[in-house]
Amino acid sequence: MRLSRFLATGMILLAAVAASAQTRRVAVLPFDNDGLAASDVRGLTLFFETALQNTKLCEIVEQTKVEEILKAHQFVLADFNDPAKAIAIGKLVPANTIALGAAGKLGGRPYLNVKLIDLVSGTIVAARNVTAASVEALTSELNALAAGILGSPSSSLASPPEAYRPGPPVPLTAVPRVARSQLSMFESGPGIPPVESRIYAVTFFTAYTRFINWDLFLEFSAPVSQNMSLPVDATILRSNGTVLTVQSLTAELRAGWSWFRMWNGWGAPNPYNWAPDTYTLRVTMGGVPVATTTFVVR
Repeated sequence: MRLSRFLATGMILLAAVAASAQTRRVAVLPFDNDGLAASDVRGLTLFFETALQNTKLCEIVEQTKVEEILKAHQFVLADFNDPAKAIAIGKLVPANTIALGAAGKLGGRPYLNVKLIDLVSGTIVAARNVTAASVEALTSELNALAAGILGSPSSSLASPPEAYRPGPPVPLTAVPRVARSQLSMFESGPGIPPVESRIYAVTFFTAYTRFINWDLFLEFSAPVSQNMSLPVDATILRSNGTVLTVQSLTAELRAGWSWFRMWNGWGAPNPYNWAPDTYTLRVTMGGVPVATTTFVVR
């Protein structure tokens, strides 16, 4: 069956320089250890806390303060998974958001999975994960991970998007230089699920797969100099080099942005539409390659 095109693009219209209506105060609690050296897990916790601070999108609350309060009131980390208890904790601690994470190994590769719990609503408002070839390589992904997880629009602390005035097309020399990119894949039915509901993967099964979606995060070397409209092309290639599809989109960037995120999907409402193969996804912005990844359908 021929794949039908599904275009559901989401763009997060938040800049690192924008002020939020309510300051996000985040406490990063020690990550759970699932097979790494204890010192590596402590280091990942501290480095992620620093990465959050460097986004300038939140204030960091010392984790020791939160741990002392939890101990005094006989709360445990598992209580954050109970919305009622999470709200009760939120009334006691100086943070309004908690970051919980787990670091371990999957298939011999270290990974980090982090989720944010909003203590105002008691719900998980964002979740992201990242893997790398080594723990050292994993630390280099933390800045992008931190910026991406704070970009979730579903949080009650997120500010509404500002009015936007599109900019004119720009020459290639003016395309913002990308310092870091992250391109992740996830499956869904019709419609793109919210960020906190996505399960990222690199292997999919044709018997269950309907739409395969991509989630692109870009961190720029310097803030965007002016409002600009840039063409974005996402090309999916089969293993033999033939083109499955090309998705042509537009990125509307605002002056002052230090990062950008968008997503899109391709597939059909029913399974067995993706042929088993190894696919390559290449994304360009303004004609400049910005991210590439591969995924497998079995």
